[in-house]
Amino acid sequence: MARICNAIVAVLNAIFLLAGLATILIACFFYVHKGTECEDSLKIPLLIIGASLIFVSILGLIGACWRVNFFLIIHLTILFLMILALIGFTVFTILVTNKGVGDIMSTGYKEYRLGDFSHWMQNRFAKGEKWVKVKNCLVEVNVCGNLDEGDKGWDDKFSDLFKQKLSSIQPPSVCGFKSANTTFWEVPKDGPASKDPDCNTWSNQPEKLCLDCEACKVGFLDNIRKQWRRLAIVNCIVLAVILFAYCVGCCARQSNKGDNKGKNKYRNYA
Repeated sequence: MARICNAIVAVLNAIFLLAGLATILIACFFYVHKGTECEDSLKIPLLIIGASLIFVSILGLIGACWRVNFFLIIHLTILFLMILALIGFTVFTILVTNKGVGDIMSTGYKEYRLGDFSHWMQNRFAKGEKWVKVKNCLVEVNVCGNLDEGDKGWDDKFSDLFKQKLSSIQPPSVCGFKSANTTFWEVPKDGPASKDPDCNTWSNQPEKLCLDCEACKVGFLDNIRKQWRRLAIVNCIVLAVILFAYCVGCCARQSNKGDNKGKNKYRNYA
């Protein structure tokens, strides 16, 4: 039994080690090939995650391969803390993304308002300097231009955000603007049909469009909310894997403890 448990622990930690090395390599790639501001912001988190995975997996490998319970105890303690952190983060993700549903309009897409999202999401992504950074990322990757040209890659990545709602490249429907093309809209001679502030915020300049509109912020938050809900599902899967690794690790530790006692008794009799 001890051999089986230790073998499973060793295999799992070998996988964790490879995942950690892959994460470090991705972070190094971002350091060598300088990308957008958004990509650069991923470097430090990726390095931390990669280094943590390597550290935890090495402890598990030493404890399982050489049956050193001291390292296994440290390994299991870290796994337990990771389990608590994942549970907390998953619950938090569900809570902050659970507010608001939006109404389906006659135009065929959903229109939301900032009030449909939690205060945490608004403060974290759509206000002040936080939104300036997000907007800079959208401008840097020329997402509006790519969509206007029919870039399939961007259609895959931002289909919900930009293709269904088109919140950053078209003014709100209530404004009554006439479409000349994907990113150019004509204002009626009598002015906007609505007093919605977004109608006056809209600009036909390619670098501005409706990136400062509430509709764009709302579309971005809706996309974030969907991504985080998917992340919660991934977290549950990761949590199940770590729980399995924790249970097998506990089994290996108990088996190693029993084997050590048996060896000590045999030595006393000898």
